[in-house]
Amino acid sequence: SFDADGTVYVGKIAKERLVSHPLDTVSVFKRFMGTPKTYQLAVRQYKPEEISALVLRRLKEDAENYLQEEIEEAIISVPAYFNDLARNATKNAGKLAGLKVDRIINEPSAAALAYQNRNHLEDATMLIFDFGGGTLDVSLVECFENIVEILAVSGDNRLGGTDFDRAIAGAFCKEHG
Repeated sequence: SFDADGTVYVGKIAKERLVSHPLDTVSVFKRFMGTPKTYQLAVRQYKPEEISALVLRRLKEDAENYLQEEIEEAIISVPAYFNDLARNATKNAGKLAGLKVDRIINEPSAAALAYQNRNHLEDATMLIFDFGGGTLDVSLVECFENIVEILAVSGDNRLGGTDFDRAIAGAFCKEHG
């Protein structure tokens, strides 16, 4: 979200400003990574990767403040079905945020590794559902020796958590309105 004085807000504050400043705020833009879509915010047009760079830059700053050291490199997770254009746009967003992107990892792979590590599992086969804000991933993965093998993937970058939220809210209002 952009304030009139040029201040950029991300995260919770930006989400709150979506209600009060809808013309100056954008959300669910990740589904358009690697496409020619643009957003008019404040006085200029932004590509999804430029908006993503603003978010990544804030995450970088927050991590640096917390860790009290400079962050130069990152591994960024993306939906498993992201095509090469979307993945390259994500790498470019990292570069625009001042990061060297060492690797792009599929979000279901990241979730599987975290679950395997947290639960001290040696081997596991998992079905992972990722209802992101604007995207949906379903992946069948096999984990062994800190390796995640993607056995099957399906997804929809035009369907995600916000779409489900809208459908549930609509159904509730219809039933109780």
